[in-house]
Amino acid sequence: MFNEMENSGNVAKAIAAISVIFAQFFFSLASIVRQQEHMSLSMVVFIYCAICMFSYFNVTYVRDFDALQVNFTPVMLTICGLVTLMRQYDFFLLGMVISLIADSYFALRYKQ
Repeated sequence: MFNEMENSGNVAKAIAAISVIFAQFFFSLASIVRQQEHMSLSMVVFIYCAICMFSYFNVTYVRDFDALQVNFTPVMLTICGLVTLMRQYDFFLLGMVISLIADSYFALRYKQ
């Protein structure tokens, strides 16, 4: 994505993508630090956003990371987040779910 932005000039798409990744990073890390009941979901989202960040900045091409992002991982994490949100309300969980919804939208909307 980072290289695509330089070549095609699609800045708005790149800014939206990095905003969602950093929002996931912030909310999942803050939720881990607070050690809430949804710690396992926060860890999975943190690992997922680290993988997304790794792929976004094109450190190196890893096919498994692309498969993880393209498949329905963000959709399934969103569903898990919504179920967890129904059980327990938390500001950081709400932010994490909203960023996962945005990630799911971008994953379904922007296909190459």
